[in-house]
Amino acid sequence: MKKLTGKGARFLKTIHIVCIAIWFGGVMSWFPLVYGADISNFETTYAAYLNMRSIAWNVIGWGGIGSLLTGLMNALFTNWGLFKHKWLTVKFFTVVCLILYGMFFLEARMLLNIDLLELNGASALESEAFLRNHAYIRYGLILEVAVFVFIISVSVFKPWKKSG
Repeated sequence: MKKLTGKGARFLKTIHIVCIAIWFGGVMSWFPLVYGADISNFETTYAAYLNMRSIAWNVIGWGGIGSLLTGLMNALFTNWGLFKHKWLTVKFFTVVCLILYGMFFLEARMLLNIDLLELNGASALESEAFLRNHAYIRYGLILEVAVFVFIISVSVFKPWKKSG
């Protein structure tokens, strides 16, 4: 298979970095919604959760998928390879785990809380399930950013890189 070099490889890398920026920007935009929302007020909490859903589906999801696909394309169509360097393999599996965590842990709790708000109105704000899910989202968001910092650090420092 012919490999991309020069301008083609740099273009693909640029698209990859843009996708990561979109994904990370979407995650960061959850912070004021999760930490700034007055969860004792139904209207502001409901609006914050609807905005979180919109960001998850329209920004975070597409950025994450784009990052994963362009990363795979970089591995397959350039000389980097996916399993040729340990740091790339670690980065790939960490990205997959981060996507799954976002979808099946954070997004799932967000959607459960939206359901609770829509079914129970203001009384949902006092329910144990809502408060537990909100706390999981708060702490989970910090974990997600920490993993992003790890992925970026691996990309920059390339630990375990073969010398020579």
